[in-house]
Amino acid sequence: EEFVGVKIHPSLHGCYADDERYDAVWQLTARRRVPILTHSWDISAQNPVQKLSFPNRFGTYAARYPEVTLILGHAGGRYRGHIAAATLARQYPNVLLDTAGDCYTWGLVEYLVEQAGADKVLFGSDLTWIDPRTQLGMILDADITTEAKQQILGANAAHLFGW
Repeated sequence: EEFVGVKIHPSLHGCYADDERYDAVWQLTARRRVPILTHSWDISAQNPVQKLSFPNRFGTYAARYPEVTLILGHAGGRYRGHIAAATLARQYPNVLLDTAGDCYTWGLVEYLVEQAGADKVLFGSDLTWIDPRTQLGMILDADITTEAKQQILGANAAHLFGW
């Protein structure tokens, strides 16, 4: 009966991230003190449903439920999404970013650490869609401190899940 978190995917669900239909999920995770992992992505003309998961849409719930940790999967997905996700993580103590996906932007890890802090970034691989070595390489090759790399590659998750 135990679980460690809930994943939502507004673009797949066809429901804006700030839609009231998600309130039950936020209430449950608040009671259980478990995080929400969500798909987040930039607005895309080629993939219009991504607008449902634009990082700014999560601000309402992040503010309403400060006791719930929200992990923005893909850290916003693409350029404007990365900027919005980092801004949201800087604005709300309960918002974290993960590195999962096919976002191989040069300097992305450095940007996320600079904007949000190393304590707000989690290693994410998007396994089984993506070979985790690509994301691992982004972290290991980033021009950040060894301590920041250790935080991203495990210490932040250990803290989050009480390991």
